[in-house]
Formats: sequence, C-alpha cells, structure tokens
Amino acid sequence: MIICRQGNRAKPTFPEPIAVIEQIHTIKLLGVTFSDNLSFAPHIDNTLCSVSQRSYLLKQLKIRDLNQAALNIVFHSLVLNKITYASQSFSGYKIKQHIDRLQAILNKTKKMGTCLCFP
Repeated sequence: MIICRQGNRAKPTFPEPIAVIEQIHTIKLLGVTFSDNLSFAPHIDNTLCSVSQRSYLLKQLKIRDLNQAALNIVFHSLVLNKITYASQSFSGYKIKQHIDRLQAILNKTKKMGTCLCFP
C-alpha cells in the first residue's frame, strides 16, 4: 500500500547573510555559468557572445581564402564544440527560446558558407 500526503509547502528559509562574505548570483565553473535560480540564460548569453566572435573569425578566414576543409575543422573545433560543451548539464533546463537562439547562430554560420554541415 502506498500512502501519499501533501508535504510542507512552506517556502525555504535562507540563512542570514554574513557581512564579510559577498553573496553572488552567478558563477562560472569549468566554463558553465550557473545562476542562483538554476536558469541557464546567463550561460547561453555567454556562449552566444563567444560564438558570435568566433564566427567573425571564421568569416575573416573565408575572406582570406582558407579552403573549405580547413574552415570545417575550425568551425567544429571553435564553434560547435563551444555550443555543445557541457550541454548535458543543462539540457533539462533549456527552453525553446534558448534552443532557437543557438540554432539561429548555427544557421547564420551555415548561411555564411563557413561550414558544410553540422549535426
């Protein structure tokens, strides 16, 4: 027999802040930005900022006539790995808006012609 009952729905109480220790709202550990409310929006923002800088580098390499095979290698090592790094740690917290933003930057890179294909 399984007995289910409602638990205590009281809001959690946080300890009083210590004056000499500063409380932070986001922290970056091993390249992943964690926030105090378990939102990965800061991580997605940091990733998109970094990826847009790297896609500019790809564009400059294409202008300087780097061959397509080398562009694919640079794309996979700099852009795709940055996007997929630690994606399993926040995959359950992704929302549609974040997925769309990541997909948009990949589509933009594909449209520029700096990569042939990506998963």
